Amino acid sequence: MTKQEFLDELALRLREEGAERLVAENVNYYRGYIEGEVAKGRREEEVLSELGNPALIARSILDAAGYRVDGVPDQNPDGDLGEDAGSYYRTQSEERERQEDRNIHVEVRQVNSWIAGILFLLFVVLLVLAVLGFIGFIIWAAPIILALLLLSFMYRALMQFFQR
Repeated sequence: MTKQEFLDELALRLREEGAERLVAENVNYYRGYIEGEVAKGRREEEVLSELGNPALIARSILDAAGYRVDGVPDQNPDGDLGEDAGSYYRTQSEERERQEDRNIHVEVRQVNSWIAGILFLLFVVLLVLAVLGFIGFIIWAAPIILALLLLSFMYRALMQFFQR
């Protein structure tokens, strides 16, 4: 996927839900982010891979902005209040305008591969230690368990012998 395909998909998904007000702002943000990362020397494919699926990013943006993500454009992302909304509708509209002033951006971060490798190695070491600890416990406890079983067997045998 190229940068332009990513941005086109993001814009398309935002427009599908009637979020035209979010399109320019977020497309410009992601264009700037991608170009900034490429200017730092990263490959465009790597940056796009790190960002992930533009449809999921659009869904997160829409959810955060109060849109119902259902494939039907929302005229009023705060809900359908009907004809008699009155002052409640005006209050909701004013609140929505205040929310529009905030920038809504979703940034996806990927864990460095060496950190993931260290965490995996730590997990394997802990798993091996747990298994060895369990085996050590069994080896330590086996003579005690065998002695108790032997005593139990001898007790039953003696009880049966003396009951006759």
